Amino acid sequence: MEDIISSLQSVKIASYTMPRYVIVDLKYICECYINGVTDINFGDVVHDDDIVCHQSNVQFTYKDLYHHLSDLLEASGVARIDDILVHTYLEYYLEYLHSALLC
Repeated sequence: MEDIISSLQSVKIASYTMPRYVIVDLKYICECYINGVTDINFGDVVHDDDIVCHQSNVQFTYKDLYHHLSDLLEASGVARIDDILVHTYLEYYLEYLHSALLC
């Protein structure tokens, strides 16, 4: 797991340029976490796929995603955050983003 986390930290996304669709997706992940849903389907999230396809130059870090998701979970009243589950959700999300940005 540490190797995965370490490798994902090379993904670059500047938090000030984090697009709206990423924030919407992170809110969806937060809801899944709170409701105990582990079968995530980003197709259920409503956002403009054209934006996803045309913003391949957006840069942010894995740490930005992690902190934003942690902040969402804390704001939702989650007392204890399971880091392994959060990293698993984010790993799956990054795979989704990678495939969406290649369209």
